[in-house]
Amino acid sequence: MCLTLEVKPEKEQSFINYVKDKFNNKLQISPWGGPNSIIEIAAGGVNKVTGIKKLADFYNIEQKDVIAFGDEFNDQEMIEYAGFGVAMKNGQPKVKAIADDVTDLDNNHDGLADYLENHFKI
Repeated sequence: MCLTLEVKPEKEQSFINYVKDKFNNKLQISPWGGPNSIIEIAAGGVNKVTGIKKLADFYNIEQKDVIAFGDEFNDQEMIEYAGFGVAMKNGQPKVKAIADDVTDLDNNHDGLADYLENHFKI
């Protein structure tokens, strides 16, 4: 579980610093990037990879067989963890840099669906 907040852009860094100073490793704070100052706060050590690992273990799926799609900073760990990470066309440059591939279309134009249809013939 996590909390997603929008903060004033000029307050974003001071808010992040405050949470890190007051809660140290008890909370994990991840800015989304993009045009809005969105911040995601979760319990320390909990991120999207946590959920993916639980599902993969439950269904006996090996890490190399996991595919993940993402666009923002909070997706970096998931993209790195997956056996195959795909960044969205409109994703953050850092996310695109670590991904194995990038979609041809963005989030607003069914980029994920288009990618699955064209690359996996589904």
